[in-house]
Amino acid sequence: MPADRLERPGFDMPAGACDAHMHLFGSADRYPPSRAARYTLPAATGRDYAETAATLGLHRAVLVQPSFYEEDNRCLLDALRRSGQKWRGIVMAPLGTPLSTLRSWHETGVRGLRLDLFRARASGLSGPAIHDLLASAGKLAQRLGWSVDLYTPGSLCRDALPVIARMPCPVSIAHMGYVTSDDADDEPPVEHFIASLAASGNIWVKLTGPYRLEQAGTGHAGRMAEALIRAMPDRLLWGTDWPHVMAPPQDSGALLNTLAAWCPAADLRKRILVDNPRRLYGFACPE
Repeated sequence: MPADRLERPGFDMPAGACDAHMHLFGSADRYPPSRAARYTLPAATGRDYAETAATLGLHRAVLVQPSFYEEDNRCLLDALRRSGQKWRGIVMAPLGTPLSTLRSWHETGVRGLRLDLFRARASGLSGPAIHDLLASAGKLAQRLGWSVDLYTPGSLCRDALPVIARMPCPVSIAHMGYVTSDDADDEPPVEHFIASLAASGNIWVKLTGPYRLEQAGTGHAGRMAEALIRAMPDRLLWGTDWPHVMAPPQDSGALLNTLAAWCPAADLRKRILVDNPRRLYGFACPE
């Protein structure tokens, strides 16, 4: 949705507010898609995003490598260089990537390694192989002072939670663990899942993509978000998930106002929008 059509924030945005989960794309001739890309190139450049962020009062952002490019991070790295340290990045990369390369990316602003467990499961990995992948990624991220960012089916996330909780680095989980309304009645109960997330100490949860978790009007995503806010407000992040690929059109401003509905307390919203991403991704204190 164009920035001039977005719903404006219905509350005072705190200085240093961060969009902790968004994606960018560039021209196909400069940044060709992966052969396995599952959607067409969105019209979603850095300039487009900057207009959205300015409209919503978002001063910082965390760029998450989209599956569209798989492990070709050139578009993300170029955007970080242009941002002047206002943005951080989460890359997708083979675990055997030379440390010298990863450390050069760190200087550019990269602070995390993304694992696409939907893709891993589709390729045939399961059970112990997934656990080994998580453990290896955690060790690599620990060496770099990074986090691991998980894009994972809800059932896999719940099954692997003990392994995730033992990883030696912070772990962020997108889209509230992708526990959909269809998953909500599975064992263990959602309440147990949220309690385990809160007890872990190293797991952070992104309050992103509520439209990916439910049919409109069921209230499942809102109940998940409110329970997470009660349980672990110091390890929650919020993001637009802009430009909302593989989903119906979304108004990022309306999503921001949904956060205020979930979290009416301004001090808690500031933790989620400013303090928590500053701690996890190493942003400077807002002036």
